[in-house]
Amino acid sequence: MDGEAWGELSESGLAATVEVTGFLPHTEAMRLAGASSLLVASGLVGSDHVARGCVPAKLFEYLATGLPILYLGDVASDAAALLHAHPGCHVVDPSDVDAVLAALESGRQGRTYERDVESLSRRAGARKLAEILDQACARSGGR
Repeated sequence: MDGEAWGELSESGLAATVEVTGFLPHTEAMRLAGASSLLVASGLVGSDHVARGCVPAKLFEYLATGLPILYLGDVASDAAALLHAHPGCHVVDPSDVDAVLAALESGRQGRTYERDVESLSRRAGARKLAEILDQACARSGGR
């Protein structure tokens, strides 16, 4: 966590509620995520096509947990579009304090959400890519 974020947490009296672990092995990170009440992710800052098109890999793992997700970032980004398609996801502009508070409150309810994430799996992506390549080969006459 950068110094500016830590400073804001301290100023708001929330620093004691945050545990900064640093990098963890994937299995440990997923174990801790699964034991959480709300998962938080943030997007790249900026309105250029790279920032808007960036979808952090952790969002796919977060979706699979069924837990509420708070995404702080560009509400018109590809990551936001992915999350909007699933229940229990709160896509919020970081400056919208009321929306952030509402999302945090939803995490306190202990609710989980059924999400169809099979279509987001690597296996499904590989299958879709294979179909596209098969179609391209068929159009070119198998050359």
